[in-house]
This record gives sequence, structure tokens and C-alpha cells, in this order.
Amino acid sequence: MNKIKKLIIIFVLLCFFSLSYANKGERYEYNTYPDDIKDNFCGIHINYQYCKCAFHNDFCDAINMDKKEANSYVREEYVLWIKKNKEIFAQNCLDKGGIWNLPNNVCIYCEENYVKTKGRCVLDKEYKSIEDKYNLPKDMSWLDKPKKIELKAKVARANGEMFVYSATFRKWMGPVNAGHPIYSGDYLLTTQRGDGDITIYSKTGADTILIGKSTSFEVVGQEETGGGKSLIGVLYEGAMEIYHAVTGKEEKNKRPFQVRTPTIVTSIRGTDFVMTYDKDKDISKVYLIEGEVDVSAIGNDNDINSLKAGDGIVYEGGKFEKTAMLESELQSMVLKPNNLIRSNEEVKLDSESLSQVPIDLDSVVPESLAYTGNLAGDLSDIEDGTSGGGSTFWWILLLIIFVVGVFYWKKNQNKSEKKHKK
Repeated sequence: MNKIKKLIIIFVLLCFFSLSYANKGERYEYNTYPDDIKDNFCGIHINYQYCKCAFHNDFCDAINMDKKEANSYVREEYVLWIKKNKEIFAQNCLDKGGIWNLPNNVCIYCEENYVKTKGRCVLDKEYKSIEDKYNLPKDMSWLDKPKKIELKAKVARANGEMFVYSATFRKWMGPVNAGHPIYSGDYLLTTQRGDGDITIYSKTGADTILIGKSTSFEVVGQEETGGGKSLIGVLYEGAMEIYHAVTGKEEKNKRPFQVRTPTIVTSIRGTDFVMTYDKDKDISKVYLIEGEVDVSAIGNDNDINSLKAGDGIVYEGGKFEKTAMLESELQSMVLKPNNLIRSNEEVKLDSESLSQVPIDLDSVVPESLAYTGNLAGDLSDIEDGTSGGGSTFWWILLLIIFVVGVFYWKKNQNKSEKKHKK
């Protein structure tokens, strides 16, 4: 009997913990709506004749479908209806400052003195910002918000402490991982313990940029600067290598682009080069590995220095000085051919992915929702006849526990009966 009592207690506790996972300082609002396909959808949101045909084989002639076709159509429309309901609920949640948790189909609101971080609410006193934790710049007010939010790049490789400051949300994100999207106006920063590669996309190809340690770089991304040139980004500190892929003379003439430091502009057509900027000494350097590059001082387009493979140039105190060697500490930055994206087919992006609008990372679970904007999840994840919530796992777990409990209860009963018979 004691074993049965213990099992009942364990079962109740598991029920409690599985159905309630709220943190202190969180208020929950579940996305509940009538989800019975026959009672709440048929005849209200879809012509009743389709449902009659789908479930009772009536009115099939009127809609020119057989039962199987009607059943498939009704369920597809039902799933779309659920998706729309979830999207409306999720958007209202975000508009009110809540956290949309898709797996659990719930909106989480933070109580007073609690703040949102990574999809949960934490006490403000316990909260430590990324700026404080990693000693990142706090004043980023000088960085302009983009006029148009567009997906411009993705992190191809992130090693250690690499961060992205979102110009859209005015906040730091990171340390980031490979695959992290970068939008127009975003600012990348690596510490002494970080480096990585990013791939900047355009409609015709991609450019690979290796970001060195202690480097900061703003991704502008194909902003027209006049003369048919596009500004890719601005290096504010540190070192990076840029590989600009081209595919033949026609493409080579079409895609000149620029990369800047605070003091110089490099204009490139099909190039692999290293660029550095020492903020403290106000010195800019360019080392050309292959291709063509023109270097000029900002505000002085007449003084153009054309470099060929193996050349280097230093800009200091308002003067250029050519050098023939790549500094030894930068040799390790040179990209290997197998790390580069040289084929347009490999980086083909559709117009939809180039215009994704990001959602605050702290306001959605899972984080992937922030980049897709698909607040209701995939249609395949929404079950027919249910709300498609993420609590299914917990109900299956509870069912297993219940079955095991019943099994042991019957086993104990059989033992008791045998004892009585003896």
C-alpha cells in the first residue's frame, strides 16, 4: 500500500511540474480558442457543404469533389485557420511587450522589476547585460538606424567572442554562432578572444570577409555611393581580409564596390586583400593579395593609388606610403580557397529572404522565429483537430507515467490477493 501511495504522490508532483513551468515574475496568457474542426470550423469559416461531403459523403456533387478530396481540402483550410489564429495571438503578444513562446503556445508577460532576456523574465537586479558581461561599448547612439531593413549577410564561422549590435533594435547580441543573420546597418565586433568569417550577399553573388581579433566593422551592404560603386561596409578598428568574387569580365565591370576605414576608401573589382585600421594611431593599411584595388583618402578622389598583387599601402598623417610586404602578424589571416564561396549558385537567395524583418531575440522562443517571422511555426507542426500547442510531449509523458502506475498497482493487487488466498 505504501508503494501505491508513493506512486500517486510522484504522479501528482509530475503533473504539477509538467503543467506549470512558470518562473517567478512571469504572468502567462495561453492561446486558447475552440479547436474542434466540426463544431468550431465547419459552417462558420468554411462552407458547410465541404464538411458534409468530407465527413458524411453528402453534397459532394454540389461542390464537385469526392469525399477524399473534400476531406483533404477541409483539413488544409482548417490548418490555415489555426495558423492565422496563432499569428494574430502572437503578434498581439509582441505588440503588448510580451514573450511569444511557440512550443508552449503561450504569451509570457514580465511582472514589475523583471526584464526579458532570452525568452524568459529575470529579476532586474540579477540581470547582467551583454555590455557589462563582455565590456562592450554602451553608447552606440552614433550608429544610424537603416532606412530600409534588409538581410545583408550571415556569420559563416564564429570563433569565441564575436558580437553583433543590431542597428534596428539598438541592442547587442551574442556571442553569436555560425548562421547568425546580419541586417543593414548592423555592427560586428570581436574581442581579443574572438574572430570569424561573414558572407555578404548580393543578388549576383557573395563576398567573404574574415574578421580578425579586436575588430569592429559596420555592414552597410550594397549602398550606392555614385559612379556605379556600392559601399559594403566600414572598418572602424582592427583587421580583416576581404575576398570579392566575380564571374567573368561582364560581372567584373558591373560590380565595383567599396570598403572604408575612417580615413581611406578602397574601390575593388574582383579582389582578395587585407585591410587594417589602428584607431589609436589613426593609421590605415591595405595589402593586396590578388586582383585590383584603388585606394584614396576620404574626401580626395583625385589622389588614387592603384595596387597590384603583392603591393601594400599605408595612410598616416594625411600621406600615403607604399610597401611591398604583408606584415607577418597578418599572414595567418589569408583565406584558403576552400573557405571561399566562389559560385553564384551556392549563394542564391530569393527576394523574400533578402527582405526578412528581424524580431527582438529576447521576445520569441525559439530564437529562429526572430529571423523567419513565421510566428505560427510550420504548417506540418499544426495538428488537425488540435491547437497545435507544444504540450503534447507532457501529456504523452503523463500517459506513460499513468500506465506504469496502473501496472504496478495491479501487480500489488495480485500480490495481495495471493497472500489472502494463502
